[in-house]
Amino acid sequence: MIEKALMGIAAAAAVAAAAVIGVIAAAFALWTGLYMLVGQAWAAAIVAAVAFVFVLAVVAIARSRAGGHRPRRPAEPEPDASLIDKAVELAREHPLLAVGAAVGAGIYAIRNPQLVAAVVTAFMAGRDEPK
Repeated sequence: MIEKALMGIAAAAAVAAAAVIGVIAAAFALWTGLYMLVGQAWAAAIVAAVAFVFVLAVVAIARSRAGGHRPRRPAEPEPDASLIDKAVELAREHPLLAVGAAVGAGIYAIRNPQLVAAVVTAFMAGRDEPK
């Protein structure tokens, strides 16, 4: 599950990097084309104006898509929900926080193997008891 999350983050970073490279290449191509016609200063001004219009268009699209959605109300927890149920619910609501906590717990476990052994021993001892 953590591998899927990390792969998703890596894919998103790759797409973002490709988009940035594409925008910079397009801006440079526009500037180069305008440079011969109007000079350096006006070419830079026109490229800045085009970038400003592009940003306004992206903001308008984002607002129109977000306008129809209402913020979700958090589900009320059940009164007898266990600690594990609450942790799973928190992980579903905040997946990046859950990934960060899992990575932090993994690093802590690697640095303190005695604590991990104690937790595993306590967990296994609790299972052996008859109910």
